[in-house]
Amino acid sequence: MFGNRIDLFGNRIDLFGDRIDLFSDRIYLFGDRIDLFGDRIDLFSDRIDLFGDRIDLFGDRIDLFGDRILQRSNAKPLRFLNYLYSFILTIYYTLIYSLSTG
Repeated sequence: MFGNRIDLFGNRIDLFGDRIDLFSDRIYLFGDRIDLFGDRIDLFSDRIDLFGDRIDLFGDRIDLFGDRILQRSNAKPLRFLNYLYSFILTIYYTLIYSLSTG
């Protein structure tokens, strides 16, 4: 239908270049990737692994329980806002994950 692909028992839906695998819990929207139970969210080239404890935002890497923080060599004047953004996103996606798993 209009070049879109729907496999009902293969559990794959391709709409406008986006991909939804229903039972493997993968959603590709606008080139981004959301694995609901694989705990990986890629939004606008940022990466958040909720229980893999990894956050990549703006080229920086934060491993929450691995106690590792990597920053790019060039310092940004708005570094505090980047960390605030990552903190807000972490809480937001943690709430989404907890609500989706019940």
